[in-house]
Amino acid sequence: MTETPDTAAAALAVQLAALKGNLGQAREDLQTTKRELAARIDQIARELAAVAECDPKGPPATCLPALDADARTAALAAVAEWVSLMRQWHPSYFESVADCWASHPEVVIELHNVMTEFTRIYRMTHPPLADTLLLYDRWLPGMLRRSHEVMKSCSPAGCSKNRHLTYKAPYR
Repeated sequence: MTETPDTAAAALAVQLAALKGNLGQAREDLQTTKRELAARIDQIARELAAVAECDPKGPPATCLPALDADARTAALAAVAEWVSLMRQWHPSYFESVADCWASHPEVVIELHNVMTEFTRIYRMTHPPLADTLLLYDRWLPGMLRRSHEVMKSCSPAGCSKNRHLTYKAPYR
């Protein structure tokens, strides 16, 4: 059977229509892929932001003896405010923290370190459960145990050491 010009043109028209359909589908697939890629990039960006927010290494520790008088006063005020809040939230935990805690440099350092970790965890939008469990299972009880040991002779009547918080900066 020989092709006539009309049949050849009709065959080309069918092929052209099929190619247009394929091109249209390819464009649609490309748009869908672009939207999926954009959504995936947004998801990765959110995950990276969440990882950055978690900051597993946390803030640096503060060497209280190396602070100047104004910075030390500010740090002590922050610790005092935190201890006050913790006494409201966890009264039985903080029974062992005598009122004279600020007169014991080692207790101030212990409280400041745990306060810093507490703040690191709870400043996050979604605090990691593992970090909070570790804080309440390890860091807080350890600090309270060591602080109690230092202040075990202190009472509401007075401090057993009757000393003043003085830091001579050994780390300059």
